[in-house]
Amino acid sequence: MRARTVATTLQKVCKLACCGFCPIYPRGENYGTTFPGTPKQLAKKGKTWVEAALRASGSLPEDISLLTLEITELGSIGLLGDIRVLTVTYDKPTDLPTKFIAKFAAVDFDARMITDLFDLTLSEVRFYTQLQQHLDIIDTPRCYYADIERLSNKYILLIEHLGFTRSASFRDFTVPNSLSVEEARLCMLQMARLHARYWGEKGKEVPWLNRTDNKLMEDLIPAQEKIMWRHFVKKDQGGTKPIDWNYVVPEKLIEKWSSVKKNTFLYLSRLEKHPFRTCLHGDTRLDNWFFYNDKSSNPAAGLIDWQLITVGISVQDLTWFFLGSVDNDFAREHEEGLLRIYLDELNKNLEKPIDEDAFFEEYSLAYFHSTVKAMVAVSKVKKSQKRNLKICDKMMCGALAGMERRDTWAAFEKLENNGLWINHKSAISKEILDRRKTIAGFAARVTPEELAGGVKN
Repeated sequence: MRARTVATTLQKVCKLACCGFCPIYPRGENYGTTFPGTPKQLAKKGKTWVEAALRASGSLPEDISLLTLEITELGSIGLLGDIRVLTVTYDKPTDLPTKFIAKFAAVDFDARMITDLFDLTLSEVRFYTQLQQHLDIIDTPRCYYADIERLSNKYILLIEHLGFTRSASFRDFTVPNSLSVEEARLCMLQMARLHARYWGEKGKEVPWLNRTDNKLMEDLIPAQEKIMWRHFVKKDQGGTKPIDWNYVVPEKLIEKWSSVKKNTFLYLSRLEKHPFRTCLHGDTRLDNWFFYNDKSSNPAAGLIDWQLITVGISVQDLTWFFLGSVDNDFAREHEEGLLRIYLDELNKNLEKPIDEDAFFEEYSLAYFHSTVKAMVAVSKVKKSQKRNLKICDKMMCGALAGMERRDTWAAFEKLENNGLWINHKSAISKEILDRRKTIAGFAARVTPEELAGGVKN
């Protein structure tokens, strides 16, 4: 691990240990005032603070006040955040909702390590305060207040309670066949519109976005992969036993694992000049989709939980959706048709249609990335987290089934041999190659002439 990452990691760990759970009220950078950083602090601040917050954000008129505030549990647990339901009454009629979702920093130290190390909470706050207004083409919850203190990385969001405001419903990935084909189609349309909005160079309009190839990941993932692989094969993550898991480690993955480790950053490093580069939601599994009927009574779908918003390759959102939202039988029957719905909608929103052969090849290859990502999720599970264990196991089964279904190893071998439609010489800059010494000697195998090329003919 490089000295740069050691220093950055130690700094963030120390900051989390010293300030992350401090009982002092944090002072927000958006409004310059203190805010409740935990549900307990919110209960102490009460309706006086909620009223002031809604007024400060411009949501609540000066002549309307809150009469009551009730804080209750949501009934589900956020993996990377602490969530409560706020029920309020007003002294005058208003169009404002009487129910809100309040989201805080996670209470679990391991979860906070993830969010703080990669600035995920900051990304979500920035999404609602800086980016959401430019994404009216997709459905997201309305935000009424958002603030963060970066010393402690505590934050608070007051957002729309979708079940109350839109009678929205959610689907349970642990329940077989919980997503219909029509609902999956709506998801494809939403992802296509999101990706088209920041396609290619347009993503540079949002310079604060995380990247799938950021330097911290570059240094931390190799160490993570060594630990992760050992527990993944033994099936003993977080005190679990093999009987707790249904996934089966394929012989092909065991055979190719050393090559996977060597080529992880080769894959990530293609981002810099990749023609499918765009803004990703980052966590398009079923738990983060909501479904409702719009004002015209037409079925609609939208996305919540924007902590993992990032710059990446478009198909990464698609593979993550299929492995984390539908059963394998559903994928085998409907995946191809749904991908074509996505591709048609994407092309409608782009200045120039993308190459279909390149798209399906990149989609197959993206299962390599999503399988490693699913292994990371599996490695974080604890035996006591029964629902999370079930979700991660099903995701892992979906990832491995997707690799087999899409013949990912054939695309992976093309990656190794520089034979993809979107090949190294068009997708990786010379500067990236020079900087990344951990790409298993790849830079030495690519000539300057090859770097000057384009998409394969």
